[in-house]
Amino acid sequence: MKIKKILLKLGNMFADALYVEHIKCLNCGKDLPKQNIYDICDKCKEDLAFNNGRRCMRCGKNLIGEANYCFACKNTERHFDKAVTPFLYSGIVAKLIKRFKYNNSPYLAKTFAKWLAQEYAKSDFEVDIVVPVPMHEQKLKKRGYNQAELLAIEFCKITKLPLDTTHLIKKIDLETQTHKSYDERAKVEDIYALTEKKYFRGKKVLVIDDVITTGATLDACAKTLNASKVYCLAVANTRTRIKKVENNEKLKEKKFRKKIAI
Repeated sequence: MKIKKILLKLGNMFADALYVEHIKCLNCGKDLPKQNIYDICDKCKEDLAFNNGRRCMRCGKNLIGEANYCFACKNTERHFDKAVTPFLYSGIVAKLIKRFKYNNSPYLAKTFAKWLAQEYAKSDFEVDIVVPVPMHEQKLKKRGYNQAELLAIEFCKITKLPLDTTHLIKKIDLETQTHKSYDERAKVEDIYALTEKKYFRGKKVLVIDDVITTGATLDACAKTLNASKVYCLAVANTRTRIKKVENNEKLKEKKFRKKIAI
């Protein structure tokens, strides 16, 4: 808890501390007159999609309505205990994450790690060890770095938490999950493995990733870890979608009308 209090104080200090001249806003490129935890100018900061308001108590997704859990967490067995994100995957945040992952911009890990450290400081997580979501060796060779691992490394530099990057591995390479449905994403079980089966037993583990979509990847990692507690921390969570529900209702209505016509 002492570490978290220190982190919160550091976050306030970041906001007021003088910065090195000619540091640019990560979004618009404007000079930053002073340091801030977001590395973004005040104007662009207004457009950041913070994950404020009510969140699912399990996966951290923003909630619409009065429920405490999102639809997926209500209807799916989860192996992780809780996940949180400081942002929603939208606008400037989505743009920077894409740059980080696909445009050879590993330097963004330092900024994202500050965001993660601030969110961690506000959480109730008690952590023994930090583990990044692993990347398959073939994809690692192609991209050159695992963005989750870079996040975890920079995050642990700030929090001083121990980091493990060797015991959880990805044994099967799947194509990107970005445009897949929930059911397709849920089929990621058994693609992860441990190099030492009992290594995380009895430990409280914090899993680090860049984006939470359905939570299926984090769930598969948590199941494999088989730890006493598994918490998850990512930069952003995808927004709760209402359009699909509306379309499904319209689809049901059309089918109902068709049956009446028959």
